[in-house]
Amino acid sequence: MAMTFANQQTLLSVLVGDSNTSTDDAFPLATRKLFLNRGELQFAKDTKMLREKATGTISGTTLTLPSDWLETVTLIVNNRNLDRNHEVSIQDYDRWYSSGSSYPAYYMTEESGVRKYGFFGASSGQTYILYYIKKPTTSLSGDSDESLFPDEFREASVYWAASELLQQVGKNQIADKYAAKYNKLVRDGQDYAESVYISKQYANPDTNLVDTGENDVVGGGYQ
Repeated sequence: MAMTFANQQTLLSVLVGDSNTSTDDAFPLATRKLFLNRGELQFAKDTKMLREKATGTISGTTLTLPSDWLETVTLIVNNRNLDRNHEVSIQDYDRWYSSGSSYPAYYMTEESGVRKYGFFGASSGQTYILYYIKKPTTSLSGDSDESLFPDEFREASVYWAASELLQQVGKNQIADKYAAKYNKLVRDGQDYAESVYISKQYANPDTNLVDTGENDVVGGGYQ
């Protein structure tokens, strides 16, 4: 049987040693739910376990990132991987602004609270594939709700929440024990994610070459 949000709440009551969830209690129900959901987000950040794919066509010179985006794994434009060697700093704007390459460089920007990738080069109309780490954006609320994480990792947010709540009332020793349990689950989650999503990082030497043209030399080690 999978662990539901009700099961997570029950375990949290056990860990904090308090089953009373009324509004005048030390740990009201609303506070417990808030910290459990914050634990879900923290586990997503720490393990990078939740992964997603977005596809589409670039319109203009920017790409709006998905609302659940946490971190990019790789960005592919027109079937070419732009990650790492074509991600540039906005401080280098003047080095790239006139690039007409069909293999565009990109940078991170944020406009009116919306996070986007900006592009230098011929990006408009090109297809993209974005593989990214995602975060939970829908809060667990009802008793039958279930975490996005595999069942064997759903205790993690409970230990994180228990540790945080107990620290607030000065029970640091037991809070540290729960934090250690959470960190163990994080390490297990990282190992699990690595076993499912193989990540290869090949050598990427810095040749100090900024080529705004399109010189794709096979085996030459640069674009």
